[in-house]
Amino acid sequence: MKNTLRWLLACAMLACLCGCVLQAQAQDSEASAGQGDRQVVSGGHGSYLPAGESAQEVVSVFGSTKVDGQVSDAAVAVLGNVTVNGTVGDSAVAVLGNVYINGKVSGDVVAVLGNVKLGPQAEIDGQV
Repeated sequence: MKNTLRWLLACAMLACLCGCVLQAQAQDSEASAGQGDRQVVSGGHGSYLPAGESAQEVVSVFGSTKVDGQVSDAAVAVLGNVTVNGTVGDSAVAVLGNVYINGKVSGDVVAVLGNVKLGPQAEIDGQV
């Protein structure tokens, strides 16, 4: 029990640190050379990548991440949920949140202090 509380405290501190570092509004680097180089990052609310669009990564701190498009790297949420209906080239990770996969994830699927649920279209190449 004591180790669990220490681990939970460390995760909460990490989440607070990430929240302080990121701005409290979404940043979408569409000005990049290619749309696949774009990063969707949000602090204080969710991030969403629509179907037909691509990004290198989609990250939310204090919000949920939803991917209907194609992410070449990772989909991450700290203190929020991750939903993947599209494609993620690396991992789908939620810290203090749940993960729902109904698409393809080429890497691992991780929920730290949360649950992982797989939909009927889920395809995972890594570990759950």
